Amino acid sequence: MKELIRGNTLLRHVIDVYLRSATADAGPPLGTILGNLGINTAKFCKDFNEFTKALPTYFLVRVRISVFENRTFSFVVSTPVSTYILNLLKYQKPVQV
Repeated sequence: MKELIRGNTLLRHVIDVYLRSATADAGPPLGTILGNLGINTAKFCKDFNEFTKALPTYFLVRVRISVFENRTFSFVVSTPVSTYILNLLKYQKPVQV
């Protein structure tokens, strides 16, 4: 099996989670998951909230978190799927002119 390396650090875990944009907090269940892997949950939440602050808070986005051997992390935020956005538009009130 080929091991992924960033710099001199091996990749240990990859986690996929769904989070609401700009509203991640260090409490359970996210804090429990990341804490068990040795990640500073408060730092992750701060970085994630800063990254997604331009999105509306009701957007549910998929986040892939890569945890490395030295307990550092990186994350990738996927765009919301189009069906999710269409469902949001379905419940919008019509604009009266």
